[in-house]
Amino acid sequence: MLVPAIPNPRRDTLPKSKTAPNSPSKAQADKYRGWPGSVLFAAIAVMVVMAIAVGANVAIGRIIHWNIVSVFAVIGFVFLAIGRKYKTI
Repeated sequence: MLVPAIPNPRRDTLPKSKTAPNSPSKAQADKYRGWPGSVLFAAIAVMVVMAIAVGANVAIGRIIHWNIVSVFAVIGFVFLAIGRKYKTI
């Protein structure tokens, strides 16, 4: 029994992306990958996560242990800033 060939729409995506590495959209995105933008992104992300954590703990009546939360916030901030700068996030 013969199985009909189904065309693959994503077949040529990798070669096309290698042929145009300096497209305008990539250059536009690279402009925002400096340290100020990365630090701002990390600060906003950490603030949002902290606000959710505080809201959740208040809602369920628990007390946050701020010493461990501050350690995790600093670690998260550093990794988010570095990851955003070097295009891993």
